[in-house]
Amino acid sequence: MTEIARETELLTVLKTVTDQLNTLGEELIFIGECPNKFNDADHDDIWYAVQAGKTFWEQSHFFKYSSVPTVREHSSFTLDATEEQILEAGSAVASDRIAFLREQLGQLQKADWRGLCGWDALAALVYELDRWWLILERPNISDGEVFTWDFDGFFFVGAVERIDQVVGGNSALTFKSVSDEELDRLSGPSKAFFFPTCKEMSAHKKLSEITWSAVQEIRLATKDAVALKSGKSKGFHSTGAREWSANMPISYSGSLRHREGEYRKPTNGKWPKYQQNPRAEPTEYSDLAKALHTTIGRLEDHGWRGLFSEAFGETLEIGQTLAIFADKDLAALVRDNSAFLIEPKQISFLGIVDYPNCGRPDEVLSKLRLRL
Repeated sequence: MTEIARETELLTVLKTVTDQLNTLGEELIFIGECPNKFNDADHDDIWYAVQAGKTFWEQSHFFKYSSVPTVREHSSFTLDATEEQILEAGSAVASDRIAFLREQLGQLQKADWRGLCGWDALAALVYELDRWWLILERPNISDGEVFTWDFDGFFFVGAVERIDQVVGGNSALTFKSVSDEELDRLSGPSKAFFFPTCKEMSAHKKLSEITWSAVQEIRLATKDAVALKSGKSKGFHSTGAREWSANMPISYSGSLRHREGEYRKPTNGKWPKYQQNPRAEPTEYSDLAKALHTTIGRLEDHGWRGLFSEAFGETLEIGQTLAIFADKDLAALVRDNSAFLIEPKQISFLGIVDYPNCGRPDEVLSKLRLRL
């Protein structure tokens, strides 16, 4: 874990900038810079990015790996203006919000914030979950270390993967791993994210009933470890680039064939054919696949994401993972980094977990057992 070099001076600098940024009133704010950012297609010798809500801007400078110095920019923003006013302004349309965010980034640079961190790679300042976070990352080399602070100074929370790739999305923080040693220092929504508590008993009761029914159906179908991931969850097994299979629930089991877990349902009582790839001969879905699709279909019909949101007083955004992991001995409901034990007619908080890899339900369950 990185030791922040000049903590007191850095906190003073960050407070000055965050006091200004708080006036935006946004639930997501991102300000970052990085020298020598490798973006999988090219080398950005210098990279800058800012975001507030849906407004964002990125700029890359190319020197070392370019025949001539080049600057590339990409931005998106909305305006508090009518269509007629925008058309009248034409090419003179500009975003005051982006200009303001860039000004705050300039203040951080002027104060040498990365130097105060003792850091020579990417630094990002993020507002999410109603608090400010500092992320230090070496893109394509090491995960981003996530810090936040209170009256006693900085403390380490966990790691994220490729924070430099999330600009423009609905969320910046997906905790690949979590260090729970000092999470008690969190407060408000950030603490509730890791330690959800019941807010609405009837929704909690309904969620408990449908998840236990799903576990029973899984155990009737197989003794293998299984994961059922809700629609609108994160699209990939890993926690890398924030892209989503936004509308498709998926079942995972070592006994399913390639892509056989992608959600299907019968039409007029008849199941569609399974086709592993365009060249393969269509065949029947396995009995296990049909059983898991039927089970996850019931969960979706009951609106289990909405029930979770209502039960715990939060809103599950697109890209947040909600999944059931079960084998013959253990069953758990996992929302991002919080796990709940599923038992007959009740779910109870089990503990903090690293971001679940639904493609490896056996590994996830092995780690969850350590929480019992």
